[in-house]
Amino acid sequence: MASSLRAEIAAILACGATTLFLAPMALAQQEDQDDDDITVATVPADDDDSDARVIDRIVVTGSRIRRDEFTSTSPITVITSERTQLAGLLTTEEILQRSTIASGQQVNDSFSGFITDGGPGANNVSLRGLGAQRTLVLVNGKRWTPSGVQGQINNVDLSAIPSSIVGRIEILKDGASSIYGADAVAGVVNVLTRESFDGLQFNAQTQLTQDGGGERYVFDMTWGKVADRGSISFSAQYAKQESLQAADRRWSECPRIPRLTDQDGDGVLDNTNPFTGEQLCFGFIHGLAATALGFLRYEPTLTDPSDTSNPFYDPRVDFFGGGLTGIPIPRYTRVPENGLFKANSPPLGVGSQPPNNPLRPLFDNQGEFYRDTRRPEIENLLIPTELLSATSFGSLDVDMIGGQSKLYYEAFFNSRKSSSTFGYRQFFPFVSGRDFTGTALHPFNPFAGLEFLGPFGGVQPVMPTYELLDPTFEVDVDRYNVFVGAEGDLGSSGWVFDAYVGYGRSTGTYRSQQFLDDRVEAAVNGLIFDPETGQVVCAPAVLAEFPDCVPVNPFTDDALLRGQLPADAIAFMRRDTEGRTVYDGVTVSGYVTGDLFSLPAGAVSAVIGAEFREDSIDDVADIEAQNNNFWGFSTAGPTKGSDQVTEVFSEFEVPLLANRRFAEEVTFTGAVRWTDYKSYGSDTTYKLGLGYAITPQVLLRSTFGTSFRPPALYEQFLGDFTGFASNFSDPCILYGSSSQPGDPLYENCAAEGLDPDFFSGAGILVNVAGASGLEAETSEALTLGLAYTPDWTNFSFAIDYFDIKVSDTIASPSAAGFLGQCYGSVDFSSPFCDRIGPRNAQGAVSFVDASYLNIGRQQSRGLDLNAVYQRDLPAGRLFFDATATYLDRQNFELFGTTTDLEGRWGNPRWSAQSQTRYDWRDWRFAWSVNYIGKSKEARQFDPGTENQNRQNRTPNYLTHAVSVRYAAANWETIFTIRNLFDKDPPVVASGTGAQGATRFLNTLPGVGYDLLGRAAVLQFSYKL
Repeated sequence: MASSLRAEIAAILACGATTLFLAPMALAQQEDQDDDDITVATVPADDDDSDARVIDRIVVTGSRIRRDEFTSTSPITVITSERTQLAGLLTTEEILQRSTIASGQQVNDSFSGFITDGGPGANNVSLRGLGAQRTLVLVNGKRWTPSGVQGQINNVDLSAIPSSIVGRIEILKDGASSIYGADAVAGVVNVLTRESFDGLQFNAQTQLTQDGGGERYVFDMTWGKVADRGSISFSAQYAKQESLQAADRRWSECPRIPRLTDQDGDGVLDNTNPFTGEQLCFGFIHGLAATALGFLRYEPTLTDPSDTSNPFYDPRVDFFGGGLTGIPIPRYTRVPENGLFKANSPPLGVGSQPPNNPLRPLFDNQGEFYRDTRRPEIENLLIPTELLSATSFGSLDVDMIGGQSKLYYEAFFNSRKSSSTFGYRQFFPFVSGRDFTGTALHPFNPFAGLEFLGPFGGVQPVMPTYELLDPTFEVDVDRYNVFVGAEGDLGSSGWVFDAYVGYGRSTGTYRSQQFLDDRVEAAVNGLIFDPETGQVVCAPAVLAEFPDCVPVNPFTDDALLRGQLPADAIAFMRRDTEGRTVYDGVTVSGYVTGDLFSLPAGAVSAVIGAEFREDSIDDVADIEAQNNNFWGFSTAGPTKGSDQVTEVFSEFEVPLLANRRFAEEVTFTGAVRWTDYKSYGSDTTYKLGLGYAITPQVLLRSTFGTSFRPPALYEQFLGDFTGFASNFSDPCILYGSSSQPGDPLYENCAAEGLDPDFFSGAGILVNVAGASGLEAETSEALTLGLAYTPDWTNFSFAIDYFDIKVSDTIASPSAAGFLGQCYGSVDFSSPFCDRIGPRNAQGAVSFVDASYLNIGRQQSRGLDLNAVYQRDLPAGRLFFDATATYLDRQNFELFGTTTDLEGRWGNPRWSAQSQTRYDWRDWRFAWSVNYIGKSKEARQFDPGTENQNRQNRTPNYLTHAVSVRYAAANWETIFTIRNLFDKDPPVVASGTGAQGATRFLNTLPGVGYDLLGRAAVLQFSYKL
């Protein structure tokens, strides 16, 4: 074994001493009937074994055939509420997103400002790193209606599942479209609730952090009554998550660009200020103007541009051969504010420049009016959220169909209010060099008339939005799911049935403040000078359209340095906007299961069933968004559509051998499902499994199945969603330095009349929309497993191999991907060139159509493990369990190029969890460990340095939690310290090329790293 692999294994051993025996594997686990512990086994013990346990045949995730979990041929993991409570995990999303099989960057509350499925505040889980849209989430085996806001809704928002009702979570770790329908590509998460309850119980939970921020408070109450012929229960929960601001944590209090080496041998490490030793902040720049001379910083003291005594005088000459001395614009200079320079290097800027000029900045630097330092004070690491949930279950035993049956209902309601803070941003309207009539100079533009700066001196002043816009995005979502059904015996045949009708609805509103593009244009460029009043006013033609027009001067000290404009001007340009999203779902489902006939090895069991579903979405964005009238912000058209699916499915289980030498039990399982989507058509999936118990202690198992995922509603009907891509997505920028004559890129860019040193600072308009005629994704999943439960020890373990391959993936590739494929093809021969708009007069790409299409493949392959050790001691009971995943292959194919993600950010080779518990009288002590293996991204080149080999890495990451529980007759309390040693998440370097996960606020949120720091969790329960 390679030394690096040994080092990784050594790190995993920190999860607990017994982890020494672990190899990557997965094993079905079961909730202990006495105290919610996890136990592990593979087959029932012999009847004459003194330790034999009588286990009822129940329905477990992975099949509707009545069986016990130990004999399942599919790999299943069970997470009990007891285990998660002792680890201090208070939410369903946190429990699932920290699972070792939830690889990749998970969508969670730390993604403030990110465009996510379900909108801001939504929480999803992605099994195997294959995407949340390929993970099916069930509650009590039933589908919930997706919820959220905006048009990209496809998943169950995990925040809608209150943790107080969760009994356990079963995770099926292979493809299961033939069992549960399409979108069960990567696996199935089945949340099983506590339904039958007798009495009245109050629970309270609180989480407080050592450094403040991120506090959480949960209060819930449950009342239930169990009678001879039925039961009923009601529960309610209120949960509040306080905001965690970026400024609350030392690792995120300042936007950094960390570099892990001395870039060019000048003694400067990690971009620190050499005079103070402090990290430099790299917030957005403001207090400057974007011109044809480059960025010119606004310096209010430089009233005379020829005043050489001013420390900010710029002596550079002959910019464009015009013989200019200095920059001839009052109050503007190229010199950075705090004057950190590196001598003997060319200056920044464009044009003819003298060599060896000593005035080049050593690095980007901060200053009161140059770099934003206020954003971390308001930007969320965790967004503030309030959740109100109500749940009710009821059942009634009746005699019907010649047997005993049960009528039941399940009702869930949840309301979420959250406010995501995007943070401050730049406001940089283009200011023309001429007034509205085109006959005079613009009355406010100090660059007006300087033709060498462009069309009559048009520029873009760059302001912060400190007091211009409210940076929050508010979301309110109400969702409910109701199921009514019956289950029971079909007479004396031994067959049973389950049938239900379900309806779900999500209604969401989303609100934000936006500048309106047409009003910004009117206030900034619709101006003239009125000689009668001596004032700048809106032109008559502008007033005819906007009677409330107010002139805006963006070149003042207040505007450029403090982000302030007159209140009446802000009120004219700004509007409160609101959108509304409704998602509806109906399900009718039923099946029967029982034994068909007997074979020498046992009875042949079967399932026959059918299901009908209909889903619809209706998202209506604010009318200004529909009209593409937001300034500098994404817009969206209406998203409206529906789809129907009819399915017929069957499962069977055939015992081939039993009680033979070296064949204690051999069982073959199969499933087939025919699915017909209104939008797509029909398809058939299947799954085959084999369980081979060599002895009662050794089980071999394997499954192979196919899955498919038709286009989701948003992939078909998403209204035009318009945003912007970076100007550096254009491959023609400085293409002379990245290609040479004869290369397709060089020749294509030159054919469009672009110079080899072409540069454009303009962003690229990107449009994403749904598409008709998309093909369904298809996949194949293979698992191979070995479970060993020796009868001579209390230690059990298993190993499972998984390999999931997805073809014809549906995606919306990036603008950079489309442009790279087009300009890298000979004579623009790539079909993706049809999705790229023409270049404008300045050479900038006008738009890219990045609408959904079938493209590429994905694969996830590796090994899972589970291991359990338990032992009764004279003074108590010891219990240990551990899970781990080794990722051998994680990749995706896009535009014919395969990118390997294993070992990269968010996809470490190794991840593991363990918990050790010790029971003594009424006390339970627990130690939980979470491990995330090291990762690295491709090497990066730092512009302006000689370093071409900087490696973006994250180290092995280990956190601990300790807890103690005391259980009395009618009350219980648990106290936990999470992140015992206050481990910070890794600070990762910026730079292009990161494939595995997205850097945000200096780290990688949603990857499993703890963002809170050391925290105390107190849970209390009282039952009457």
